[in-house]
Amino acid sequence: MQKALLAFSMILWFTGTMATEKKVESKIREVTVFLNNAQIERTATVRLVSGEQFIIFKGLETAINTGTFRAGSPSDVIINEIMHNSEYIVEESDVNNDPLIRSLQRKIRSLNDSIYKIGWDIEDKRRKLGVLEQEKNLLLQNPIMKGTSIGDSLDLLINATDFLRTQLNEINEASIEISQEQYYLEQDLAGMRNRLSVLQNQLNEKQYEIQPSTYYDYQVILSVYSEKEQTVDFNISYLVNNAGWVPIYDIRAGDEDDPIELVMKAKVYQQTGISWENVQLNLSSNNPNLQKQKPVLYPWYLYESSTQIVSTYGGATRKSSGTDANAAYYADEVQVEEDAVLYYNNAGGSQTQQQFSYQLYELNRKMTVPSDGQYHQLPVKTFELTAKYEHHIVPKLDCNAYLIASIGDWQGVDILNGEANIYFQNTFIGKIHLNRRAFADTLKLSMGEDQRIFSERRLLKSGSKNSVIGGNLVKEYKYEVKITNTTGDSLELTMEDQLPISQNEKIKIELMDSDGDPEYDISTGKITWKLKMEPGETRIITFRSKVTHPKDMTVVGW
Repeated sequence: MQKALLAFSMILWFTGTMATEKKVESKIREVTVFLNNAQIERTATVRLVSGEQFIIFKGLETAINTGTFRAGSPSDVIINEIMHNSEYIVEESDVNNDPLIRSLQRKIRSLNDSIYKIGWDIEDKRRKLGVLEQEKNLLLQNPIMKGTSIGDSLDLLINATDFLRTQLNEINEASIEISQEQYYLEQDLAGMRNRLSVLQNQLNEKQYEIQPSTYYDYQVILSVYSEKEQTVDFNISYLVNNAGWVPIYDIRAGDEDDPIELVMKAKVYQQTGISWENVQLNLSSNNPNLQKQKPVLYPWYLYESSTQIVSTYGGATRKSSGTDANAAYYADEVQVEEDAVLYYNNAGGSQTQQQFSYQLYELNRKMTVPSDGQYHQLPVKTFELTAKYEHHIVPKLDCNAYLIASIGDWQGVDILNGEANIYFQNTFIGKIHLNRRAFADTLKLSMGEDQRIFSERRLLKSGSKNSVIGGNLVKEYKYEVKITNTTGDSLELTMEDQLPISQNEKIKIELMDSDGDPEYDISTGKITWKLKMEPGETRIITFRSKVTHPKDMTVVGW
């Protein structure tokens, strides 16, 4: 920031009066929000003079990435340099001309005058009381009044006593009257001081409200040359931090004959210091911070070292000389499978993948996103997807069937990975994380439990037995599954069950027979039936399995 200010000052110093400076207001024309930042595009119409000049775009965002400036202008205007600057602004405020402040100041002055006057009135009463007190002391201290005067007659003493009584009563009456007047004056003074405190607080609050505000004005400065005086449109763009977006989805399914609606939304946030008011908003999955240049292979040297290192690679063990396992390489000692894929691991140990293709979503209406750092949900796009519905049931774990929607070729939909809310017939079912890699070509969504299709699974004693043949114990099990379809529709139902998997060659497991011609996967033990059921139909499926192992072996895991 200081370097930009210094550079700008030096340019102004070198060009002297030859270059003019013009500050302009610009408007946000378009914002492209990336996953972790955003690109701002601004436009401004400027009246240029002939020659060198500086165009200052003021009032910009706080978190500008200064290495991403771009500017455009007509061909007859040359842009020499683009700079970033911040200017400390102190706004002027007309405090003295505010009507409320002037009124409060008048009241305070008038009240101060009254307080000043009443203060002297109180002081006058205090001094009068002091005079009366001195007069009273003078009378009481007179030798005649004390009876200490020699040769005083009785008549003189009586007359002096009458005089003292009269004078003291007059002094006391005057003292009481003055004290009352002083009390009321002091009460008035206290009220005036309270009123003055209230007025002063009001004045301070109002003055604070309209005090000059200070802030930094972030600017982009264009050093341009124009051959003639003209009015041109300038466009500037740059990246800002403290902005981004997260994709979220709603998956809504109605009846089984209707297509599934995939609603893509974006949670957009920004705290750049400038609100985006009614602007064209684009969303991109690109990361501008990723390196876009082709990596360069530098020479790879092998060298000899006296230190022997034993290392393993891909399950093979080799010896090499050097302090690094890559210091020596012996191709005849390490076998790599033909289809092996090697990843470059970064310093943190995680696999690094860079994807240079990205999605760009242009929102077809103006949007507003305040600069508050909060997520604001915006609609992006709606897709209609064709789905095939079928019911799945796993009687061993749950007696009820589940409705599964299979969406084929969903990889052709241009969406990003993100969280999705699933709704079936306006009922919230749950959440799922959409991952394009995880679901391959078909996306399977569980639409919840369908209690109209239910099952009952039990072990049949009549078909189950244990026997010893030679040195082996043979256990046979027979299961019966009864499935009932109480819906009014024909439907396809996939039923799953399982047999255990042997982890010892002496333990043999086999599916002996079954109704319905199921598929049996020996590697997983899963048995899968594909059934077609009519409305109101109840079907019974039985299957038998056999486990054989040495009779003296204890088998666990049942």
